[in-house]
Amino acid sequence: MAEFSPIIHIGLQKTASTFLQKSIFGSMEDFYTPWGHQSAKAIEYFVLQHSDRLDKKAIRDELKAPRGKVTAISQEDLIGYPIFGRYYAESTIRRISEIIPEARIVLVIREQRSIILSNYFQSVRQGRTLSISDMLNPKEFRDGFRPIIRLDHFEYDLTYSILRKFFRDDQLLILPYELLKFDKNLFLKKLGDFCGVDIKPDVGSMPVHKSRGVTAMRVERILNRIAPNPTHLPEEYHNYPIRVRSRNRIVNLVNRLSTHIDRKSNHLQYLQDKIERHLGKYYEESNMRMSEILQLDLKDLNYRVSE
Repeated sequence: MAEFSPIIHIGLQKTASTFLQKSIFGSMEDFYTPWGHQSAKAIEYFVLQHSDRLDKKAIRDELKAPRGKVTAISQEDLIGYPIFGRYYAESTIRRISEIIPEARIVLVIREQRSIILSNYFQSVRQGRTLSISDMLNPKEFRDGFRPIIRLDHFEYDLTYSILRKFFRDDQLLILPYELLKFDKNLFLKKLGDFCGVDIKPDVGSMPVHKSRGVTAMRVERILNRIAPNPTHLPEEYHNYPIRVRSRNRIVNLVNRLSTHIDRKSNHLQYLQDKIERHLGKYYEESNMRMSEILQLDLKDLNYRVSE
């Protein structure tokens, strides 16, 4: 292993990134996180900054860890931000390889129906008002148009193919999110072995940004129209516009009081059925190929896999 070989966790969103950032990379003494828990600088350097203005040596110098530590950079938006229709995986991965060819890449994937539903809930939480159908279908069915949530973003064998263009296979670790839920010890062992760090099974509970209930989500979607987010939100929450803070208080109150309503509501099933009808067998062959790549039967983790 190269002496300088930072760990770069590139996504996906809604795959326990907060757990990795806070309980693993950000709290264990073995790791060095020069850009913080959730690395905004990673977006700046690997996604946004013009290539002619990149100072590759300066970036590498920033990432050099003290002796005995492993540099870890974590930013789940590095290969795209689906709910806003932003897809830039190949250009980002290429740039990482140009700056840090020795990097070790961590990617966490998730069963497609589950991750699309979770992304939809997140889109409402981010202030959007679109329906699940609006997110999944293009405005126009013709060349040059794509839906906001592009299905090929979740064909994980395609992402693997991009990664292999720029990195060796031994520089890649792809883990299913479901493995963390069903066999946390195995997930952590695979991650620890890849990083060269002993990660204990009791490393910490999994802090997650828990989705709001379906009733609160529906209320929030309505309120997003009445009290929309400003174009740019301030860094500090107390500086948010009063309308936004009031909206959030109402939604949080509804979320606390609506547990019994959620149990009787059929809206969650409605959303799941919409996604199911839209996807059909779309991911089955991709998941079969990914099972072969990972040498892990994804069907055992509730992925749809072709026979």
